[in-house]
Amino acid sequence: MVGRIEIEIFPCDEATESTCPLCGETLLLSSRTGLLYDGDQPLGCMCARCLEETPHQVAARLRKRVVDLYKFVRKARHYLDGEPWGGCIEKVRRRAEHWDALSGRLACLQDWPIREGAVV
Repeated sequence: MVGRIEIEIFPCDEATESTCPLCGETLLLSSRTGLLYDGDQPLGCMCARCLEETPHQVAARLRKRVVDLYKFVRKARHYLDGEPWGGCIEKVRRRAEHWDALSGRLACLQDWPIREGAVV
């Protein structure tokens, strides 16, 4: 089910290592961060670069990741045989499809929608 893309801005007192759900970069949460939501489903905390860029810019970078994943899937299917690899490759393919769909939705946004009641 597809929900509304929103960001909740909140203070974060603890420095916890996390991975940006959009670009995959490892980040340390700072004093303020943005938690990306797809409807009621939290996708993860965004890195400062993704938070500062427009959704359209982030979508373009996300599409590059998708292209790389699809290339990986094609090569992996050719070089890796067997059931364990097949399941792994299928998971990567599904992740690429998810990010591809998300990038299309992000590209349609003018600005990051801030979740109602969020700290700004």
